[in-house]
Amino acid sequence: MDWAGRPVDLANTSLLGVGIQVSNGGDVIVDGDTPIFVDGIACWAREARFSGVVVQPVAAWLKPSSSIERAGSPKTLAAFGYDGQAVLDFLIAASPWGSIDQAIASLSVFAHPDVVAATGRRAVFRTVRGRMADRGAITDGVMVDDNASPAAAFEWSTGLKRGTTRDLTCCHLYASSSDPEAYTDLRNIFYAPSFIAKLTDSQARSLPEVHALHVLRYRAFALHGYCGPGSAIRPPKPEHYDDLQWADTLGTGVTADTLEAVFRARLERKPRDRITKSVARCGWVFSRGQPDPLVVYSGGS
Repeated sequence: MDWAGRPVDLANTSLLGVGIQVSNGGDVIVDGDTPIFVDGIACWAREARFSGVVVQPVAAWLKPSSSIERAGSPKTLAAFGYDGQAVLDFLIAASPWGSIDQAIASLSVFAHPDVVAATGRRAVFRTVRGRMADRGAITDGVMVDDNASPAAAFEWSTGLKRGTTRDLTCCHLYASSSDPEAYTDLRNIFYAPSFIAKLTDSQARSLPEVHALHVLRYRAFALHGYCGPGSAIRPPKPEHYDDLQWADTLGTGVTADTLEAVFRARLERKPRDRITKSVARCGWVFSRGQPDPLVVYSGGS
């Protein structure tokens, strides 16, 4: 299969059994350096010694004992037909992960079920995302914010220290920027390197069959039984999901009491912060969604 899950044909380019091409139907789509996938494993097809085609995992072709060498100048964007997805597929295939799905599984971080249980499986703050000019505005008990509140919800609850990280992005599994019940729900949040996060961008109600969010959404279901905001329909299980090796979750052993204490200590150190304002005036999970009189906001209106 190619990266989009379409069947491909492998053949020599000469009747003498030399050269190689990978085609989709009648169109030649890639050469031997572009990854194809066999049972979800990234492979390269190469010309066999006495004609024909040999297919092996990329890692096998690149191991030190291999006689296969990639000659010539580094590939340019033009060599990939100005296709950014093809470039990423090429790089991932030559990496230890071997496939996009395995890279996602290894590099994406979720909250541990203990953390989710400690928040009652509810949104932590009463916030939504809005225009920069509207940040801090409150309407009907909900405050307009940017990505700061879901990021804080995840980082404070799992112990992830933003100051020690670089080029990570706080991502949502389901479009929820205008839903206060989902925007800071830890079941709907994960962290990933920014280049992986780019693959997960989608506001569509229905995702294409090949999309990075499918495997991530099923991960949230497997961890937390989460089907998306207000939904009881389980996401489909992607093919080869059981073969993926996932990164450890963060926050094991957290309880509701210890988590609340951590959050309150954070807010006490940020009396002028918008998140503190949202808790004091709109409420949060630890005050049952009502304004919290124990949290003091000293910033402007």
